[in-house]
Amino acid sequence: MAGSSVCTDGNWWEAELPAPERRTALPHAKLKLPSAQETWKIVKHMVSSNSMDVPIPAHMCLPIDELQRRAEEMEYSELLDQAAEKPKGSIERLLLVAAFAVSAFQAVRPMRASLPIMGETVEVLLPEKRMRFMVETAYLNQKENRVINAWVAEGEKWMLEGEDEPALRFWGASLELHLNWLDRLMFSDGDAYSWKKMTTGNAVIHVVGKSTVSFKGDVVIEQGDTGRSAHMAFKDGSMLKSMATRKASKHEARLQNLCDIVGHIEEGGVRLQRPVIRGHWDAELVADLADGSQTTLFKINQPCANRYDMPLFSLQLNEMTPGLEAKLPPTDVRRRWDLRALEQGDYAKAAAGKDILEARWRAREREHCQKTGDTSLPPRWFELREADGLSRQQGSSPRFRYKGGYWEARAAGGWQGIDEIFAPEDTA
Repeated sequence: MAGSSVCTDGNWWEAELPAPERRTALPHAKLKLPSAQETWKIVKHMVSSNSMDVPIPAHMCLPIDELQRRAEEMEYSELLDQAAEKPKGSIERLLLVAAFAVSAFQAVRPMRASLPIMGETVEVLLPEKRMRFMVETAYLNQKENRVINAWVAEGEKWMLEGEDEPALRFWGASLELHLNWLDRLMFSDGDAYSWKKMTTGNAVIHVVGKSTVSFKGDVVIEQGDTGRSAHMAFKDGSMLKSMATRKASKHEARLQNLCDIVGHIEEGGVRLQRPVIRGHWDAELVADLADGSQTTLFKINQPCANRYDMPLFSLQLNEMTPGLEAKLPPTDVRRRWDLRALEQGDYAKAAAGKDILEARWRAREREHCQKTGDTSLPPRWFELREADGLSRQQGSSPRFRYKGGYWEARAAGGWQGIDEIFAPEDTA
């Protein structure tokens, strides 16, 4: 983090108010999605492959890219605001941080987003929530099939930094997900937390009918120097989420039983009898406290009907609100016209744009690597903490750190020297 401070430029949100009015639905699709039979002709050739390296057709992707998927984690950032008001190092704060860590899973869907291009950025600026977020592709090596994304977010009294190095493998009926995801949170009073998302999950793909997502393992949230940790267990083999679970149905109770989470607090390696955390990752979490009372930690927002089953927060991520285009850097994903075409249901245009953008990026990468001997184009807003960071495994801290300067450049309109990484639309 830039100097490890929180809210480095004061009450930045005041200059961004009033917040713009945002859309509540995706544009009407111009065309219908291809049939299940046409889709199967494509996916059957991908069995046992690393799908991070497989060119997925545009119509099989979400109308956002992988960097915007990282931004989805911030939908429930108000949990961190609530945690900031609790005493430093308290169990009450730990419970809310644990709820925030779990809340990110409710946005998971069994569809892949478009892969990022090296140098891409995404910002999410919500002055009404006093929250802002920025993510960049920090490392992308085509030959190694390796990508690392790094992000930083801040609220009024907290700052979050993180990174992930995702890998996916396709097995015909399912996608195996290796998240390799690390978050580190710092409150303004110096209280620090860190957690990793479980290594493996599965997306079970049904060519006809609804697809499901499952996760297995624990998420452990470490609470700084207190010796406390929250252990959130996703019940083995039971994390099935239908894409329809956001909608009420007669099977709702049965589906929620399949989405169980149970959690507890440990102190010095000893499990405490209370609080006990329980609930459903796609519905709500509650905690049974030591005094016998119960509190609701997290409840999902109301569903938003759309053809991708995206929550409202997610479908607004690619929106170009009035006046925003003039403020964004040339690298912001909202400038990708292939994604704009995809959300409008123009799948042929989206596919053409995707091919053009990826070809242009590969040419830039080859030229840079031939000139410098590097294995990847360098990021602009993040840097490695250690020179050999790429050669070591992910530890307790992110390998990349935010250098600072993004929000200052945005305020000054100072995007000089930043390349236009997206091919213009008239090249299609």
